[in-house]
Amino acid sequence: MKKKNLAFNKSEYYKLVLILSIFYTVWKIIKHLNFIWLYKNNIPTFGEVQNPADYLDAIIIDWFVVILFMSVVAYAMGKWSGTNRITLIKLLPLHLLLSFLLNFFIFPLQFLSYRLQDKIHFKEGYFRVLLDRVIKYMDLNFLTYFSMLGIILLFYYFKNKRDEESIKITLEAQLMEAKLSALNSQLQPHFIFNTLNSISTLIDENQEKAQNMIAYLGAMLRNTFDKKKSLVVNLEIELQNLNNYIQILKIRFDEDLEVNFIVEENIGKIKVPNMFLQPVVENSIKHGYGFHRKNLSIQICIAQKGNYLSSTVINNGIPLDVKGIIKKGFNGNGLRILRERFQAQYGNDYLFALKNLDNDKGVVTQIDFPIL
Repeated sequence: MKKKNLAFNKSEYYKLVLILSIFYTVWKIIKHLNFIWLYKNNIPTFGEVQNPADYLDAIIIDWFVVILFMSVVAYAMGKWSGTNRITLIKLLPLHLLLSFLLNFFIFPLQFLSYRLQDKIHFKEGYFRVLLDRVIKYMDLNFLTYFSMLGIILLFYYFKNKRDEESIKITLEAQLMEAKLSALNSQLQPHFIFNTLNSISTLIDENQEKAQNMIAYLGAMLRNTFDKKKSLVVNLEIELQNLNNYIQILKIRFDEDLEVNFIVEENIGKIKVPNMFLQPVVENSIKHGYGFHRKNLSIQICIAQKGNYLSSTVINNGIPLDVKGIIKKGFNGNGLRILRERFQAQYGNDYLFALKNLDNDKGVVTQIDFPIL
């Protein structure tokens, strides 16, 4: 599995080719006007072409070859951009070679054009003449290549910045939707009523439990309403927030609900998507209880596997119609939004599996994703 890549956009590529074409067209127009001025004022041009007609032919051929050549470079850079952490320094030898090879594309076509028009005849060997021209104009084509390469790099740099910002905005919107979904599922009237009713009952029976329940509810509400909450948090913070929710339910359901955490040591500082575990636990509780399943046990296992964090939530509740879920999709807001968040953040580089245990002994949900 690979990290999420920024997609190659053809329309953006065509826009880049247009920018390169405009840039080089302006360059060639300025160059041609410079030649006309020198020609009319009988100033030596220090070049082989001595009249405007031949010089215009050379410019046109040069323009087509350079734009075609740099369009291929732009395409390759676009494919690499966002997919490989290859720096310009590492690719510098390749770009130096390409700037040198650019000459071997320009001059053969210019020579062919002049030869077909019977304007030149080689007294020396063809390759020797070609090599002379390549060396003579190496500095100019070096400047041409790296000027246009700079445009390409700047274009993809700002494009990737826009794409990353767009992904960030999408994730922030989905995080807010997740919080609203949490409010909708947790803070609906019967949840508030049941929680407050439990607190009211416990005040007379067990004041310590009542105070604990109030504390857990307050912490859960603060986390849910926190507008400054990041898209990612430390795993230990995610587990602490999840525990506030679980403790409220454990007090309410008393001995009917058991939740156990099995978390690998020394992974608490790993960054994880904010509020990614709560929808899974909610789903386990919501669908786990039934007429013949009064006691629900949930086990949450989290461990690092290479460069990925593996989270498994197992419950002994009522089996799900997994085939129906796969066919129709995750209809529940919590799991649906969670999958969309993972898709936006990791592309296809994550695992989200939901299946029944053997002999209908419960349901397991597994989520694996790259460590941020």
